[in-house]
Amino acid sequence: MTPALYVTLTAHADRNQARREMEAYMEAYYGVPYTVMSQMQGCCAGAPAECRDWLREFIRQGARSLVLRFASPKPAEQMRFFAREILPAVD
Repeated sequence: MTPALYVTLTAHADRNQARREMEAYMEAYYGVPYTVMSQMQGCCAGAPAECRDWLREFIRQGARSLVLRFASPKPAEQMRFFAREILPAVD
């Protein structure tokens, strides 16, 4: 069995924008306040360095497979941003 992690992530150069996107996405998807959902699920919204550090800690704790859901109205842009700004530093 491979230790895996399933989390929701929104990264943006402006950490406040990342938070706004995450909140809007989660509230529209679940129909409950983000503050409620963020207590029940692994969520990270922030600048690239924050997201890298957050993911690295899970890897340090043993996660070997990462499944990411991008909480954004533009998931393809979010995926490209992740691949360019975060993934190279997460090992």
